[in-house]
Amino acid sequence: MRILSDASHLLFSATWVQPASTLIGTNRMDPPNATTVQNNSSDDEDSDCVICDYHLSVGMKTIRVLLGLCIMGSNSVMVVAVLRAHSLQMALRALLVNLALADALMGLAFTYLTLVVDVWTDFSLECGIRYGSLSYLEIVTLYSILIFSVEKVITLARPLTADQLVTKKTLAVALTLLWLLPVAMTAIAYEMRDSQVTECYFSRFTGTGAFLIFASINVIAVAFVIVCQIVIFVIAMIQVNKIAPTMVGQAENTGQVTRSRMSLKVAVTTLTVVAPFLLCSTPLLGGYLYLAVHPEARVSKSYLQVITIKFIFAMLNCAVDPIVFTIRLRSVRFELKRIVHGATKGRLFVSVKDPSLAATSAAGMRT
Repeated sequence: MRILSDASHLLFSATWVQPASTLIGTNRMDPPNATTVQNNSSDDEDSDCVICDYHLSVGMKTIRVLLGLCIMGSNSVMVVAVLRAHSLQMALRALLVNLALADALMGLAFTYLTLVVDVWTDFSLECGIRYGSLSYLEIVTLYSILIFSVEKVITLARPLTADQLVTKKTLAVALTLLWLLPVAMTAIAYEMRDSQVTECYFSRFTGTGAFLIFASINVIAVAFVIVCQIVIFVIAMIQVNKIAPTMVGQAENTGQVTRSRMSLKVAVTTLTVVAPFLLCSTPLLGGYLYLAVHPEARVSKSYLQVITIKFIFAMLNCAVDPIVFTIRLRSVRFELKRIVHGATKGRLFVSVKDPSLAATSAAGMRT
């Protein structure tokens, strides 16, 4: 138990070192005068600077960098695998590629944040872009899950006309808006920052209005995603109950039985994608609301630890998504196997006629 405790402390902990007795000032790109002022400031003034003396341990920084690289790499491979899984429905392929791409970019942004969070601690254009990119990608991921859920509701509620409603054109418009609207939301929020704050820590320079914007967007979207999941399972259960009394020995009900099974499969698949997001990301999204209504938490060093843990859990969701896609989608598993076999032979892919894949090629292409 002590080993587990030490490992947890290594992963989540960080330290605040005394400015006068460490080399943090030399690692940061601070003007000499600003460093002198901070070193000579009173205890009250020093307590207001949350990030000034924040320092990640070598072990924690290494683990976080490896996590970010793992997220970026696995989701990049997943983008390729899903694009090559031509047996998937057009809408499903597009939405999964969109989600995997957002997760890969989150891994890149998280890796960069880890490398510089305790090095460049003064607010600058780079700081705004750094945290603005993370906020932007969080919104993109959230609304990717939302559009994914809405598309599944349409597929189950209107199975005969779903292809007419979810066309390439409507999907292209939805995904374009998905990536463009968060830019405006993030820009407006960060334009409302507190200009009096000079430290590069998002909870300090982000104003109350900005947190209210983020909180409102997140709460509404999460609530809508939950409603969609409830609707999906209600529709699936209605179809199951509709055929249950007459399904035995009735050949004419074969189509209804197939639709019922497909509805349950869609409901389970959707839940396996959405549930990790809700479990891992909702605490972080709720943290924005907490910061909006509790301004005193923005200058709390202890709350920085809390928000860091929430953020790492949100990043774990990005690492889980490729695993979910692989488990639930046979055609994606098949394409991943092609990538692995191709890598061992010095090529990106191997042919589906390769003897080593002959046993799984037919099964993979059917799904």
